[in-house]
Amino acid sequence: MTAPDANGWMPIETAPRDGMHVLVCAPQWIRPAVGFFMERTDEWCSVTTRAFHNQPTHWQPLPVKP
Repeated sequence: MTAPDANGWMPIETAPRDGMHVLVCAPQWIRPAVGFFMERTDEWCSVTTRAFHNQPTHWQPLPVKP
C-alpha cells in the first residue's frame, strides 16, 4: 500500500474503484471535490456534475462525520 504524503493525499491509482465516495483533487483544480470511480465509463465522476473535465490525480478518504 502506498503511504499518503504529508497532507494525506495518495496517487489516484491506489484509490478504491468500487463506487465509494472519496475526496479527489488534481493540480489544476481550485479545490478538492467528492468523487467516485464509475466502472461503466472507466472514469472518475463528481457526485454533483458527473465526469470531471480534468481527471483527478490524487485522493484521500472522506473525513469522519461529526
